Amino acid sequence: MSEWKTVISADTLRYMQVFGNVTRVRAKDCFEENDLIFYVVDKGNLGQAIGKGSHRLRKLEEMLKKRVKVVEFGDEERFIKNLFKPFVLTSLEIRDETRGKVAYVSVEPRDKGKAIGEKGKNLHIIKKLASKYYKIENVIVV
Repeated sequence: MSEWKTVISADTLRYMQVFGNVTRVRAKDCFEENDLIFYVVDKGNLGQAIGKGSHRLRKLEEMLKKRVKVVEFGDEERFIKNLFKPFVLTSLEIRDETRGKVAYVSVEPRDKGKAIGEKGKNLHIIKKLASKYYKIENVIVV
């Protein structure tokens, strides 16, 4: 059985340090995807991280010169729902299938394209984190 090793780049370390200094919250995870820096915080720390009126979020974006998204960790279902915010899931079902766990989600029809993102970039990030934390092999927007 192979072991996963996480390699943290100098940029990721810097992003995590800046995040902690600005928000006074420890990031559970951080990664960069194109023009977005994505942070995961422990349950109960989202409000502190974003700040009143999102002022901490805006400060981070100004300092890092990138878009920033912060998501709150939670149990399997809550985490999937949080990953899709600001879109509200109309349904969520996680099934054990022969190829592994699969999350089937629905959003309002008008939000489906935005939830998936241009060229699937939002869904790619969601799949990456769902797999990392909960071994969910696929996320399908129905």
